[in-house]
Amino acid sequence: MKKFYEHLRYCPKCGKWYKAEDVLDLCPKCGCPLRTAPRYQRFKRRYINTKKWSLAEAVEMFKRYVNDGCDVEEALELVEARTGFKLNPPLLEVEVRSP
Repeated sequence: MKKFYEHLRYCPKCGKWYKAEDVLDLCPKCGCPLRTAPRYQRFKRRYINTKKWSLAEAVEMFKRYVNDGCDVEEALELVEARTGFKLNPPLLEVEVRSP
């Protein structure tokens, strides 16, 4: 299977693309870690259809995952992958279990 964009790196903060051989792991302009886009579908989901999530939306998403039967660790991973927020597990467990 052919991989798209394997020779490019993307800066999520600046929105610029760099050739992999020209840069290391950090953006030369802002110092943000660079990302790769290994497959086009994943690239479209991550960079083209981006949505800015709020912390409240991330907490609500976590509650919905837990209420749907997902365990806490898996729900934390899903929320972090989808929104970018790394949530605090002990506080969320108390918040989800209280009515």
